[in-house]
Amino acid sequence: RQVVAMGASLGGAATLVAAGRDCFAVSGIVSVSGETDLRAVGRGVPPLYAVPFERHVTAPLLVVGSKDDPLVDEAAVNSLLARVPVTTKRAVLADGSDHGWDLLQGDLANADIRSAVADFVRAAGATVATGCG
Repeated sequence: RQVVAMGASLGGAATLVAAGRDCFAVSGIVSVSGETDLRAVGRGVPPLYAVPFERHVTAPLLVVGSKDDPLVDEAAVNSLLARVPVTTKRAVLADGSDHGWDLLQGDLANADIRSAVADFVRAAGATVATGCG
């Protein structure tokens, strides 16, 4: 049985937080333009801040996005990958500044991003516990 948790933009941020904070079984995690630090946004709702929890991510991780995304650029993605201890991790970044679901659907869809996500889901193995540290 395979389960892949995936979200884009705010959903990608929430997926990253959950993957490190909440103990659950998953075959993989896909973050599409998921910000790692949204503490400055929210106006009263709990902020999404993945950094303190990233060391507990143990499921395979795919991060996709754009190199010049103003909310989560290439440097932020590389920093995330450096902090996550899981050995099966990868980023696929498109040129430009497209963000979120636009990378996967509609006029801005990027073939490399779509293929990376499809390949990741297709290759997903058995579930592993993540966020249980």
